[in-house]
Amino acid sequence: MLDEQLIRTLAPVALVNRRATRFIGFVDGANTTLAGFGTASAATVRRLYAALVSLEALFRQAEPVTPLYLAQHLDALDWRELLGAVRGLSEQGDEACARALHDLRGGALQAVVVLLQRAVEQSGDAVDSVRIGLLLRDHCKIMQQSISDLDPLALDDPLAQQRDTTELVAPWRAGAWPGEVGDTTITVHCAHNITIAARCIEAGAIDRVLYNLLNNAARHSADSHVELAVWPISMPQPRDVRFVVANRVRAADLAGLRRSLADLQCGPFGPVGASAPRGRGLRICAELVAHAYGIADPLRAVREGYVGIGLYGDLCVAHAHWPVLTRADAAERATCA
Repeated sequence: MLDEQLIRTLAPVALVNRRATRFIGFVDGANTTLAGFGTASAATVRRLYAALVSLEALFRQAEPVTPLYLAQHLDALDWRELLGAVRGLSEQGDEACARALHDLRGGALQAVVVLLQRAVEQSGDAVDSVRIGLLLRDHCKIMQQSISDLDPLALDDPLAQQRDTTELVAPWRAGAWPGEVGDTTITVHCAHNITIAARCIEAGAIDRVLYNLLNNAARHSADSHVELAVWPISMPQPRDVRFVVANRVRAADLAGLRRSLADLQCGPFGPVGASAPRGRGLRICAELVAHAYGIADPLRAVREGYVGIGLYGDLCVAHAHWPVLTRADAAERATCA
């Protein structure tokens, strides 16, 4: 589906970064905290995060995880009841809380839930700990980035700072992507390993962008196939990375998608409200990319090509950029640490 010529012409290659200092992951002056969810919902969020951290630790251990041991661990976490509580979380908070809740329920969680269930039901002796562990890691980062006071100690982990593009795409190289209505094949094109995040919390912001684009593409793919390309701009010393996600669109959906794309103000990246209850994931992508480049208005970031989505026949192609971590950025981060 994707070729280099299409990837190259999606957006300008000369992008201006207007930030004086690197965006390290939290949205300046607009951090979402647990208090915004209310007491009961905040308790459920904490329970989910603690359960995911516990599971990640389980899959990091040296001993193989057997289906029986995993089932016992899930029972100890009251996993089924917890998932029901997460599905029942209220969206009565402000829009910032609604965005955090969107990615708390989205991100890698659906894949984690499906893979854990399959692992428990399998007849083999060991579980695919590597892939499930990567997904758990990513969802924990997404939750940390979405809710600033969820785990303050994790934000300054000296052993988990810079992140490379190879690490970011590792969960999607490992096999079919499990979804609510079936699996999707994801083909990954990532020929260059480039340092893209100064710290885990920034990697969490990039994960939010990628998981939203990929989950959206998988949900709407006409043939259960999605492609992800990681394309550095201006090699051999790239300043930015272009992430591209593509899927075929069902014939019945083409006309509606064309209408949506034609309306920048209320289209896929427009504000979410009563008149546009859907599209929160793409709005999150636009806002995070805009913050990464110091652009105040997310729709300006769309207009200038920093993030976007388009139709090429029946091929839907979304893209988002992120600045490469330079030596100056790394030195600045080390000074501030």
